[in-house]
Amino acid sequence: MSDSLSVGLTFQDIINASSTKLMSGGYLSTIDIFIVLIATLICSIIIAWVYRYTFQGIIYQKSFTISIILISLITSSVIMVISGNLMLALGMVGALSIVRFRAAIKEPLDIVFIFWAITVGIANGVAFFKLSFMATIFVSTVLYFLVKVPFKISSYMLVVNYISGKEIDDKIINIINGNSKRFRVRTKNIKSENVELICEVKIKVEENILLDELNKIKNVNSCS
Repeated sequence: MSDSLSVGLTFQDIINASSTKLMSGGYLSTIDIFIVLIATLICSIIIAWVYRYTFQGIIYQKSFTISIILISLITSSVIMVISGNLMLALGMVGALSIVRFRAAIKEPLDIVFIFWAITVGIANGVAFFKLSFMATIFVSTVLYFLVKVPFKISSYMLVVNYISGKEIDDKIINIINGNSKRFRVRTKNIKSENVELICEVKIKVEENILLDELNKIKNVNSCS
């Protein structure tokens, strides 16, 4: 009788049983662990693909893509270990608190992908498969459209190098003011007679027009 019932189990029944065990902290079978790791692997591969497609940095690093996948898998494994066991969870937090990670994150968006990978690992580790897959698909779609939508540059950093002089200062400020909607002087570095003026400008004309007018001023060495 028991054999016929076990044979009649569907894949959905196995998923439901695994979810109950994971959320209750019960004994995890090999099938339960396998389901969690496969679900996490699928989600993390999608995240890695989205990262590769939406990458806008200078140098693409394959190691970071691999790290995204491994972070999700390791997080799911840790969550399965501490799931439903308060004492073990507190001990794990204490053990991990002594670990210090040092990695230079050059792109702000990389932090988002790391947090996304950890979130997927946590969700799958407690058998929230529906949440994990829906969130992965939704965030991927949002990122896809954000990359496709062009964002107009609203302001520029204007750098002008010139020889110091009261009249020249006034001319430069007047030209910048006349060709921009608004501007703000960020820094003004003075070394002997040489001056480097850095302004944040929101221009209302073509960039080249502003640069050409500045270059016509006597004693202006360069501007960009």
